Amino acid sequence: MKNFVALFFLAGILSVGFSSCWLDEVGPPIDTSNGGGTTFQQKRVLLEDITGVRCTNCPSGHELAATISANNAGRVEVVCIHSGVFAVPFAFSSYDFKSDCPEGVQIDNWLGPSSSWPCADINRKLFTGESALFLSSTKWAGYVAQELASDTPVVAIDINRTYNISSRNLSVSLNLHYNTTETTANYFTIYLVEDSIVDPQSNDTPAPVHIDTFYTHMNVLRHVLTAYNGTAVSGSTTSGSDISTASFSYVLPANVNAAHARVVAFVSEFGTSKDVLQVVSKKVE
Repeated sequence: MKNFVALFFLAGILSVGFSSCWLDEVGPPIDTSNGGGTTFQQKRVLLEDITGVRCTNCPSGHELAATISANNAGRVEVVCIHSGVFAVPFAFSSYDFKSDCPEGVQIDNWLGPSSSWPCADINRKLFTGESALFLSSTKWAGYVAQELASDTPVVAIDINRTYNISSRNLSVSLNLHYNTTETTANYFTIYLVEDSIVDPQSNDTPAPVHIDTFYTHMNVLRHVLTAYNGTAVSGSTTSGSDISTASFSYVLPANVNAAHARVVAFVSEFGTSKDVLQVVSKKVE
């Protein structure tokens, strides 16, 4: 009987303890809306890494971008754009990332052009004290942190994606919700990005410089469904406005693995400022 009373008393204490934890530790809503809804969407940052398979020190840039993304889980979208003299494939390469996605070169030239590698833009923003959008890798983490300091994005983005496995046709449209009034012209851009592509890459780590024939390429820009510099947002961009975009379609070529691909969509200003206001992503499959 004493044991029963003791157990009953202990159960009561545990019950109160669990109830107290439940009531006291109520935090902000968990953000699960990375391309899947506009409710409680957090600010995210786009990091566009200009790279190439013949760039020996670019793998260190890839690793740094991956670390920055991991340290800010779910809030940094990395896209690797193969452009420039170091993006020409090797004779034994299976892929030609530069020629397969000519929009990459157009983006590089429009935002830059790039002149040293690795380099990247952070939200396509010209930061105070900088003379160019493309930044050396030593500056990436600091500017990403600066951009993430604002938790609520100007505009929230919901990706509507349909993919037909048989025809390999991908269709994408966006729903936009403005949290803040935008007076500058806004454009939206839709990327197709692929991970886990094994193909040669020049690398200086570990020394000496060598060609890693089994290098795993991540975040590779494979196609731009909109115009390379975006498509105009049609409709009111005042606070509280909701906009649905047109649908864009693309048939995935045989050398794109849909299981490793994702749609990356972002809204940016268009004009003197090219600032990215929000970016989200969603898997193709």
